[in-house]
Amino acid sequence: MPDFFQSWKQLRKLEIQSSGLEGPISSSISSLINLTDLRISDLHGAGSKFPLLGNMKNMTSLMLRNCNISGVIPTFISEMPVLKILDLSFNKLDGPIPKLEGLTKMEKLYLTSNFLSGSIPDWIKNKDIKCVAECLDKRPCQKVRYSFHINCGGRATTIGDINYEGDEYMGGPAHYIPMGEDWVTSSTGHFWDTNITSTSTAYVAHNVSLLTMKNAELYQTARLSPLSLTYYMRCLANGSFTVKLHYAEIIIRDNRSFYSLGRRIFDVYIQGKLVSKDFDIKKEAKGVDKEVIHVVKGVFVTNGTLEIRFLWAGKGATMIPSIGTYGPLISALSVESEFKPPSKGKSEIFFLAGSIALVLLLILIMLGALWWKGCLGGSTSREQDLIGLDLQTGNPFSVRDQILQICPTEVCAASGGLTP
Repeated sequence: MPDFFQSWKQLRKLEIQSSGLEGPISSSISSLINLTDLRISDLHGAGSKFPLLGNMKNMTSLMLRNCNISGVIPTFISEMPVLKILDLSFNKLDGPIPKLEGLTKMEKLYLTSNFLSGSIPDWIKNKDIKCVAECLDKRPCQKVRYSFHINCGGRATTIGDINYEGDEYMGGPAHYIPMGEDWVTSSTGHFWDTNITSTSTAYVAHNVSLLTMKNAELYQTARLSPLSLTYYMRCLANGSFTVKLHYAEIIIRDNRSFYSLGRRIFDVYIQGKLVSKDFDIKKEAKGVDKEVIHVVKGVFVTNGTLEIRFLWAGKGATMIPSIGTYGPLISALSVESEFKPPSKGKSEIFFLAGSIALVLLLILIMLGALWWKGCLGGSTSREQDLIGLDLQTGNPFSVRDQILQICPTEVCAASGGLTP
């Protein structure tokens, strides 16, 4: 970064995002004591310690994202009494989160993807701050899964013989949402320079024109994020999987209007590995409202969890066709095992066969009992049996009495037997 900033004493706002510049951050920036908004992101090259910004008492928005900054978070940040937004994500900061009780105006704090340690301090818990703490749900798995199909930002739908689970939560600046029994989403960041709220539809895109591609219902909505969007698929069997990422640009247009000037560019990581750098949906699909499916094979799962992350690295347009039109967009995703699920074991088969045999035996016993009581079959055979019994025992009761003793009146009447 250049060091001529020190001559810009009256500068109020400085924004350097995805400029291609290399670090470290120039020390001359500390002389800009009148800054109220400082945004620096995506610096390449050598890293640096946290810049000395303690004299910037009027700072309201501070972004030092992905600047390769190492060391601890300095306590002088607490001396910025009007600071509302602090974004230090995607650096190499370590140590605990310091005591910053002086930040009474703080509204949003982003510390994603650093090396911080310790617990979340009370000063954060006691404030209504959108604080991101990514941690997987520890609920036990009810079953092992071999596939996932999610309609991102849309309702549950069926395509052929594939059932896509719904993903209709509206999203927001910082959320960690268990969407299903076995998968969760994590969304980080907010759309700068907008009044978008956490309940706004800006985190879910809706198509603005008629879609004619195959399986159009998958592309009528899409999940958006201003910074980082992550899907965690849990309870997967360990092994190799194929991942399919479904995209369609349904916001930026492809005509001669102002709406065609926007560019959406983002990166895609699977299991922490970069699989798409500077991905441009419109370019890859050769137009808008057209599907493009990115297939990634040989994705290995070793701990039962698959992670897919979409990350905006600060590139592309941010205010075209409107302020806040940027960041990753995903329409649907599919995960399929590259191996056959194991068949049922012999013990399960024997158990099933034994259960069926037991049910049949119980049915036969019940039928035999009903037959013996005379509730099945004709009355002639029963009378003959009882007559023989009467002759052998010399029972003084008549055959009719013996029948009535064995077969109650109401049962015999229902089955066509003798009645009193």
